[in-house]
Amino acid sequence: MPHPYVSKDELTKTDIIELRDRAKRTLDGLVTSKGIYASVDNGWKGPYHGWFGRDSAIVTDLVCAAVAYGGDRQLADAARQGLAAMTAWQGAHNNQTTGEERGKFPHEIRSIFGKIHKVQHAQGTNQLPWYVDPKDSLLKNWDSADSTALWVLATIRAQKTFDLVPQEGILQSIRLALEWIMLNIKTYDGLVGFLGADQQPNRVYSGLHNQGWKDSLCVYQNDDGSLAPHPIKDVLVNAEAWAALCEASELFVDDAEFCLRLTQTADLLKTRFNSQVNGFLLPDKTYFAQAIDGAGRQLRQLSADVGMSLWASYDGTCIVDPQYIDGIVRRITHPDMFNPRAGIRDYAIGTTFRQGTLYHGSPDTYWPFVSMLVARGLEQFGYHSEAKEIITASLGAVHQLGSNIEMFVETQDKHLVPWHHPDVGQESSAEQAWTAAAVYFGCLFMLGNERHSTPRPLIDRITL
Repeated sequence: MPHPYVSKDELTKTDIIELRDRAKRTLDGLVTSKGIYASVDNGWKGPYHGWFGRDSAIVTDLVCAAVAYGGDRQLADAARQGLAAMTAWQGAHNNQTTGEERGKFPHEIRSIFGKIHKVQHAQGTNQLPWYVDPKDSLLKNWDSADSTALWVLATIRAQKTFDLVPQEGILQSIRLALEWIMLNIKTYDGLVGFLGADQQPNRVYSGLHNQGWKDSLCVYQNDDGSLAPHPIKDVLVNAEAWAALCEASELFVDDAEFCLRLTQTADLLKTRFNSQVNGFLLPDKTYFAQAIDGAGRQLRQLSADVGMSLWASYDGTCIVDPQYIDGIVRRITHPDMFNPRAGIRDYAIGTTFRQGTLYHGSPDTYWPFVSMLVARGLEQFGYHSEAKEIITASLGAVHQLGSNIEMFVETQDKHLVPWHHPDVGQESSAEQAWTAAAVYFGCLFMLGNERHSTPRPLIDRITL
C-alpha cells in the first residue's frame, strides 16, 4: 500500500541533511575518476549500471555546481575526471553500420549485457544485434543527440569550477565535438536533429529510435497518437547545443576563424529556435514546442524540456529570447505543470499520449533531475522563490519514496509510487546517479540558504 504524500512543510533541516548524506553515499559508489555509472547494479531496479554520456555530463554539472554551496570538491573532481574518461569512446570515425560518428560522444558503454538489458535497448523497434567491440568486449552505442553538447558544456563548467585550463587532449576532444555539432546542424537544416537507428539505411547493429533524454519509442507523437516522422529536432537538445557552442567560444579566441564559426552558428541557431515559422516558438508566444518532426510540424505538447532549456545558459543568457523567459516561468510553475508535493511534471495536465507507458510520456510522471535543472534555470534568471519551491517539492517526494529514485508516477488516488513496466519486470531504478546528484545539489542549495521555510505556494500566486 503506497504511503500518502509527505507534506513539504514536514521536510525539516534534519531531513535535508539526511537526504544530502544518502545522496553523497550513492554518488561515492557511482562516481569514479575512471567513469560515472548511471545506476547501481541491481537487476530490474538498477539496469543502467554502465557509462552513459548524457547521465555522466549531468551528474558532473550538478556536483560541480554544488561546490559553490559547500559541496565536496573531491567528489566534484572525481566527476570531472570521470567525464574526461569518456574521451576514450568519443567517435573516432564515421561508421554507418554502428552509428559511430567522428567527434560524437556515446549514448552508452557497458560491460554487463544480458536479458535485463535487452528490454532497455528498444528491442521492440530494432531486432538487430547490439554492437560489441571485439577489441574490448564492450557494448557501444552512439545513439544520443545530446551527449556531445552536454559533454562539452559540463566539461567546460567543471574546468571553471577548479580554475583549470583544458589540457591539449581535452581541448582537442572539445574541438572534435564542436565540429560534430556544427555538422549536425548543417545536416538537419539549421537545427540539431536525429534519425532513429531503425531508419538509418546502412545500419547493421541495433540502436535507439529516439535519441534525446526521453528516448522511449512513443514519446514524439502527433495529436492523433501516431508517431511523428523522423528526423526529430528536440527543443532541449538544441538549447544544450547552443550553450555548448557559446561556452566553447571562449576557449578558441586565439583561433579567430574557428571562434567566429562557433559564434555565428550559435547566433543562427538562436534565431531559428525562437522562430514561429520554422522554429520552436508556439503561435501564442508563451511557450515552445517540445520538438519539430520530419515534416516540419511543431509537436505542441507542453513539456518540462522547455523549462530545462533555461538551465542551458551562458553568461546570463540562454537560447530563449529574453522577452519569452517570464512566460516560460509562469507556464512551468502553473499548477498544471508544477505539483508542490512532487515537482515538475513531464508534461502539462491534459496532455494525452495514445501510445507508450508512463515512463516518459505522461503528466503523472516525475523525474527529480528534471525538477532540479528547471529550478537551476529559474534561479539563474532571478526567480529565486520559484526555484526554491520546486527544489523543496522534489526533495519532499524523494524523501517520501526512500531512495535516490530514477523517476516516479502519481496514481489516480494521489499517491507517489515507483514506476513499473506494464509487461516486463522493469521498474524505476532505486539508486540513480543523476537523481543522487540532483538531491545532493538541492540539499546543499537549501542548507546554504538563510531561510529554510517554504515560501507561499506558487499555486496561490501564479496565474496565466
